[in-house]
This record gives sequence, C-alpha cells and structure tokens, in this order.
Amino acid sequence: MEKPHYKRLHNIIERTATFVARQGAQMEIILKAKQSQNTQFQFLEFGHHLNPYYKLLVKSIASGVYVPEAQQIKEAESAAPAVKGTMTQQDFAPVVVHGNTAPAEVTDGNRGDARSTSGKQDDDTATSSGSSDDED
Repeated sequence: MEKPHYKRLHNIIERTATFVARQGAQMEIILKAKQSQNTQFQFLEFGHHLNPYYKLLVKSIASGVYVPEAQQIKEAESAAPAVKGTMTQQDFAPVVVHGNTAPAEVTDGNRGDARSTSGKQDDDTATSSGSSDDED
C-alpha cells in the first residue's frame, strides 16, 4: 500500500477519514460528489493509488485502532493516558521520495487545525466588518 508523499496530503486524507468514520459511508458519497473536481480529493476514487490508504484510515479510526493526530494532541493536553494497542501518527506517516521534500510550510509542524486554515476567512471577515462604504 502506498502512503502519501507529503504531510499536507496525509492531513487531508486523515481529516476526511475521521469525518467519514464518524458520519458514515453516506458522507463519503456526498464528499465524492461535491469534491469531484477538486484534485486534493482524488484519493476518494476507487482507482486512485491512495484509496487503499484512505480506506485503511477510515477503518482504523472507526474501530479505534488509529487515533488521529488532532485527537492525540487533545488527549496529551488533557493528560489522558494513551490507550494500549492504538496506532499513532508515526505509524501512518507520509513517505519522503528520494530527493523530494515538502515545502517548509508543509513540514513545519502545522497540524492543519482550524486556526491555520481559516486565515482567508479571517481576512474576509475583518474587511467586511469594518466597512463604512455601505453607509452612504
């Protein structure tokens, strides 16, 4: 089974697998339909080389064998003991191809949480909330 070559792609797959594991298989069908033109979600297609990896993550998360990185961080912050026999982020870590490395912003430890992905939304909100042009 092939693993993603970049951490950013692994994070997308992991978040999607977590969502599908919690919401059910019907959500995967909806995601496939809505994201069919999005190249970042090609792993949802059966013939894609990362689909088996994605399916393994969904199954592992649903069964509790694999704990997603975001959940591991929450547990560590609350000092909850790790469940014996669970797999960690390192077990599903992306592989770096010889000589190819991910850009610095992908490998700098950014976990892809809501704060790091909402920068554009914050900018839009900031510009629309302080606008006085509409009052004329």
